[in-house]
Amino acid sequence: MWTRLNQPAGHTREIYAIHPVSGTPERTVSFPKDYRVRAITDRYVYVTHEDENGFQVLERFERPSRAGVTTEAGQE
Repeated sequence: MWTRLNQPAGHTREIYAIHPVSGTPERTVSFPKDYRVRAITDRYVYVTHEDENGFQVLERFERPSRAGVTTEAGQE
């Protein structure tokens, strides 16, 4: 299960904790500010964000490997 973590004012990244079936989160994944995870498949993570014209944009990222502790997606 993925959960978006609360961030302090002025944050620049959205942080998601990845929880195993039982126990505490083992990893985190970060996306640019205001990106929201919408779906997760075996291969991809789908996120949305609003562009400069106010349109919702859907983006697809490779799902992070299980080996890493923290993954940053959508680096600009």
